[in-house]
Amino acid sequence: MIFRATSTICLSLGILFASASGLRAQNLVTNGDFELGVKGWFPFVPGDVKSNDCAIEASSDNPRGMQSLRMSCKAFSRFAATTVIKDIEPVPGDRYRLSLWVRAGDDFEVAQGTPGFFVRVTFFSDPKTWAAADGGNFHLSMGNHTSIGNAPASAEPLPKEWTKIEGVFEIPPKTAFMNIATFFYKAEGSVFVDDVVLEKVDNSTPLSN
Repeated sequence: MIFRATSTICLSLGILFASASGLRAQNLVTNGDFELGVKGWFPFVPGDVKSNDCAIEASSDNPRGMQSLRMSCKAFSRFAATTVIKDIEPVPGDRYRLSLWVRAGDDFEVAQGTPGFFVRVTFFSDPKTWAAADGGNFHLSMGNHTSIGNAPASAEPLPKEWTKIEGVFEIPPKTAFMNIATFFYKAEGSVFVDDVVLEKVDNSTPLSN
């Protein structure tokens, strides 16, 4: 009798834990915690800043976990670290939450009247030509400010302490795939990024702004 009771309890706990695990949202960003270095992430360096030594690398300088992503430039620049979201087929109208942690390095400086740092989700309609989907891109900046279409003209200052930002967006029409780019924008020095998470949410979840 004791054995049967114990087995029943274990089975019930197993079902409970399995159900709870199934309710957890899946992170769709490959290597979003950078524990595998920069695997799956690639630098986007426009031609006009190639001489500014813009780079991305894994860093153990005060990370949230084992490592974080360090983005750096030796002069005021616009460049990004990008990753393609591969494991979903986007459905127009579905909603997703994007979140990440970010902090400024001690040497980080921003040109006056520019955001310094933001995140962009770009929607593409054709994987062969990388043609843009309808509706414009989603931008997330400090203070959880979001915009669709144009990049933010300015943003709240980037703190030197780890700070979380997040926003909810909707997949626009004709989207076949998307990527995420953490933008170092008209700034110099170093920015650190960690725990980038993209997760599907219920379509009743309010959109940001």
